[in-house]
Amino acid sequence: MKKKMLSIMTSVAMLGIMACTAALNSSAYSGEISFDVPETWANANKTFYAHIWNGLPGGEGLYEWQTADEKMKWSKGDDKATYQVPEGDWNLIIISGNTGIQTYDSVMNANCIGDTCYVMDEPFENPVDSKRVSYGLGWRNNPDCGPHKVISSLGNIIGNAYLPGETNQMIYDNFVKKYADTWGKIDDDDIIWDPEYPTEAPDRDEKWEALKQELAEKLGLNTKTDKSKEYKSIVVTSDSNYAGFLYAILMADLGAALLLVKKKHNSDTD
Repeated sequence: MKKKMLSIMTSVAMLGIMACTAALNSSAYSGEISFDVPETWANANKTFYAHIWNGLPGGEGLYEWQTADEKMKWSKGDDKATYQVPEGDWNLIIISGNTGIQTYDSVMNANCIGDTCYVMDEPFENPVDSKRVSYGLGWRNNPDCGPHKVISSLGNIIGNAYLPGETNQMIYDNFVKKYADTWGKIDDDDIIWDPEYPTEAPDRDEKWEALKQELAEKLGLNTKTDKSKEYKSIVVTSDSNYAGFLYAILMADLGAALLLVKKKHNSDTD
């Protein structure tokens, strides 16, 4: 009986592993995308590049910035540049030119294959370096993709598109966790510069609490600021992360079942 139960549970575990593996592979895609080249960009640049990566926790990049592998197919006089996206679970893209011009981070997914992205009219604050701005990158037929929604280093909500599984609560928690100790302090290699508060004023903590409450309200959250609260962002969002999460639960349940079988066996032999 014991061997039969172990055999059944082993089979269940193998099926779970197979399901997780399938989920890992299901998010991967590949294919061609196009980029509408603005006239000003075409006049100023000789080459365009597509920088693509996975922005979720544990995600990976595709190629190094503006390497030959990122080069788009384009010639002077062409209205569009094209790029063959290699297979992967990518969700963010930046289009850039050889002169240094670049777009803001744009969310992409499998639906963007065959679609055309374009430079938007609206400039966006760089999420990390508030002294820089970039124009948004939109998609002609995928309005749910586009400028990635984040809270910038200055506490501004920018962008409107989410990565797979992202929510306003996650975006808020990530901001609080990242900038709790640096927001509003003087410029430094590792400290955020806030032009409104060029020095660390005595009421900096009070302003920080007020900012968190303001952001929570703008994002439609019920979060109450609490200095004693430890903010952690646990993100199980992408298909691959979700598969790993299910696998962990499955293994935990299998271990518990095996322990019960062992206890039952010991009880029967006593």
